[in-house]
This record gives sequence, C-alpha cells and structure tokens, in this order.
Amino acid sequence: QRSSLCPYISKLVLASMAQLELLLPADCVVLGPLEGTYRGQLGAISWLHLDENRTSAAYLQQVLFPLPRSELEQESMCTRDDVFQHYNELTARLKTFYPDLSLPVASEWTGGESIAEDIAAPDKDLQDFTLSVLEAISDYHETRGCLEEDELVLDFVNVWIPKAEKQLALLPLAHYARFRKETRPCVEEVEGFNHEFQAFGTGTPVIFYGRFVLHQAAEGQEFVKCTHGSMETRYLILTRRSSTHRLALHRPSCISQSAETTEDFVQEVDVTGPSTAAVTE
Repeated sequence: QRSSLCPYISKLVLASMAQLELLLPADCVVLGPLEGTYRGQLGAISWLHLDENRTSAAYLQQVLFPLPRSELEQESMCTRDDVFQHYNELTARLKTFYPDLSLPVASEWTGGESIAEDIAAPDKDLQDFTLSVLEAISDYHETRGCLEEDELVLDFVNVWIPKAEKQLALLPLAHYARFRKETRPCVEEVEGFNHEFQAFGTGTPVIFYGRFVLHQAAEGQEFVKCTHGSMETRYLILTRRSSTHRLALHRPSCISQSAETTEDFVQEVDVTGPSTAAVTE
C-alpha cells in the first residue's frame, strides 16, 4: 500500500498491528493506525491524562481511507484502487467474522477513477461513503436484533514503545469512572488513588486503552530519567461489545446503539468490584 511514512515508521506500525492481532480477541479487527507520536525527554507528557480521541465518523474515514497526503499535495495521481486498497482488505476480513455485515463496495463510490486536482472534492466523496458504511453497520444491528453483547463497537488501542528505559505510570481501568473531568482529572479526584498507580519494568512496551486508562510518563526518584524517549501509536479497532472492556460504550460513538453512564459504571464497580485492567505488558 502506498504510504507517506518513512520505512522505519512503517515497519513499526506493521509490527504493532501484528502484535495487536495476536493479543486482542479473535473477532477484533484492527482497522488501522490513526496517529503516532515520538516524544523525547523534553516532550514527555508529565501530567495525568486520558486521550482525547473520539470514535467519530471523521476518524473512521481517516482510518478506512489512509490517503498519502504528502503525495496528493504534490499533485500526484491517486487512483480508485489506491483509495480503496486498504478498505477492500478490511471488508474481506470483516466478512470472515461478521458474514451478515454488508458494507458498501468500492464501485458505489462517486468520486471518479482518480484523484489529482482538487483534494477537497475526494474528501467530500469519502465522507459520504463513510456515512454509508455507518448506515450499513446500523442496518446490521437492526436486522439482527442485536443484544448489547453482540453489538459492534469502536475503540482505540495505544501501543507505547520506549526507546530505552522510559516508563509509563498507569491507573487501572477500575478507577476510571471516579473522574468527572473529560481528559484531565483534578488534584482532589486523584488524591485517593495515589497508591494505585502501576508501572512496568524499564524497556517494556505497553498496550492499553488510552481513552480510559489514566497515564503519564513515570517520574520520581525510583524511575530512570531516560533521554531517549518513546514512540506511541494509536489504532482504531472494531469488535463485539462482549469482546472488549466494559467501558467501550461509555463515551459517544458513531456506531453505538446503547451507552453506559458514569453512574451505572460506578454502581457496578461498587457491587462487583474492579474490572480487569485494560493494560497489557
């Protein structure tokens, strides 16, 4: 597939996706990478936060149709086959796990055979096509009369890779619902969990759900102040609700039929105890 990424980054992305395929449930499909960031010593995020990514139609379009933007800006030719190569591969794989899911095919796209002049025009065409993908998923839910556990959901998974000895501090998923702020809890909210944070050993890559696991670069006397930094990439996944963590529908999604409120989750944790941690070493 054509890509504007350098070979080193491309290899890292492909290796990360291969690891996700091995670690995630069998019916979980990695739709593709959304973004990636290298952070050196000065760029480390040293405050507790949750990622801001949303499972929106715009992000879904970006993952389904990863157009080589740098090449487009240079007025290079991008054919229909280029535009739909990744999408066609994904639909074939999704058909394996969800045979009743009838996604639109490339021939239904109205954008012509190539993209060469106006970048905005194909974006509008792909927006419309992405909306038809969402309609197909909605039809899948309705025609099957899906129970909540069979509903298809979108989520983001982070793959964090240290270049040397850098570490992450993470708060297990069970404590997520205690925070009322959108992405950055206040000091008072965190005070009760000072001794609940966890960190894996130096040189350990971590895969986690960054929208729900509070995290930051680990700092303090017991942690090495590494100058080499880390690389983090985020991937959009599609799976059954029963195959992911309990908070998958806690935030709004462009494909979800149902949603769990913070109050519902707090009550469930109080009754049943903490959920399994959304962190993998």
